[in-house]
Amino acid sequence: MSSKRVLVLTVGTSSDPLIESIKRHRPDNIYFLASDGTASKIDEILSEAYPSNEIPPHKKSLLEGEDFLDLGRCFEHSVKILEDIKKDGFSAEDIIVDPTGGSKAMSSGLLMAAPFSGVTISYVKSKKKEYPDIDTNKPYLYDAKVVDGYHPYEVLARQDKVGFCQSFNNYRFTSAIGFCETIVKKGGERLAEPFQHLKEISMGYRDWDLFRLNEGKKIIARGLKHLEYYLEKYPNDKEKLFNFVAAVKSNLLSFEDILYKTKSGKVYSFELVNELVANALRRSEEGRYDDAVARLYRAMEMIGQTRIWEIYEVETSAFPYDKLSADLKDKLKPNEDGFVKLANFNTFVQLQSTNDEYGKRYIENESKILSLLGQRNNSILAHGKVPLNEKKFTDLYKIFKDVFGIDGSGIEFAKIEENDLISIGI
Repeated sequence: MSSKRVLVLTVGTSSDPLIESIKRHRPDNIYFLASDGTASKIDEILSEAYPSNEIPPHKKSLLEGEDFLDLGRCFEHSVKILEDIKKDGFSAEDIIVDPTGGSKAMSSGLLMAAPFSGVTISYVKSKKKEYPDIDTNKPYLYDAKVVDGYHPYEVLARQDKVGFCQSFNNYRFTSAIGFCETIVKKGGERLAEPFQHLKEISMGYRDWDLFRLNEGKKIIARGLKHLEYYLEKYPNDKEKLFNFVAAVKSNLLSFEDILYKTKSGKVYSFELVNELVANALRRSEEGRYDDAVARLYRAMEMIGQTRIWEIYEVETSAFPYDKLSADLKDKLKPNEDGFVKLANFNTFVQLQSTNDEYGKRYIENESKILSLLGQRNNSILAHGKVPLNEKKFTDLYKIFKDVFGIDGSGIEFAKIEENDLISIGI
């Protein structure tokens, strides 16, 4: 990708502002957008801007007939010019557009095209300066000043920032990542930097939400480190994102605790059970009730697996036959290695035989739990074809919480306030 500077100019009847712009930016390439009546000005502009130096490569796009008065046509020409420049190997960071010259439609068309391409805007502002002798017949002189470094997308990015907030806060992390990518691509360096880090944090939360726990925690921690480094440079942004950063740090502590207790997933833990329930609640917030109930069912299974591991240090998939309760020995047959596979119900029967609290709760509330199992089995994501609704999930969640005393609390994902984010990176 080239690192040379490209200047795009709209050409009107006055050459001086364009000459000032060229002298200020010293571009390596120039693209002119001109009309039939102003195209002849290009040679004059170049000769004045480069009186003794070699003129750089330049191209022109000609608006024929009355097109220079048509905003739509001017916009189309401007978009094509910017696309052609990028096809020539230049990036958005290399391109500066100056809409000072030309008709109002030409200037407006170029301004409208700029945000879509992520380029920078420059313009020449002038102030009328009179001669000391007010009776002179000479024309007025003008003081001209080039204003550059203005990035139009930084104003228009508000909509994408809101989209990011809404997606992130509603656990649509892939969508949040997409908004970040758009902002990074179209925004200037100041705007792009924090959203590059927010993108990384979003990727980590997406991994965690998909149970890629180790990777998710690492990515969140890395993204947060980069974001905090950025915020140290901009105190106003740091103040606005203070609550968000604190919430992410709190999440990381919870995640680290879960990973420590599960030893990177090698054993079960009630911390992981609680995360499953929290995940179910997040799915219910999205309106994905079948997914939510499936997670509740898996959490119930994991409660049994966790207690079996804590008591016997074995998996329910390979439970020693000689440690079974008398009732289960009559029902189950061991494999050639002397192990049996405990289904969910038999897991809790075995636990009850040891006077385990969770085993007793399961058996005592068997009818309520069968309701949970029945709803899960009838779900379109299990064996049935009936989609679950909010009421069914809420009822089943209450049963689960009342029976097992686990509610998914303590793991609320960080959320970011729209009002705090709007002015970030500006």
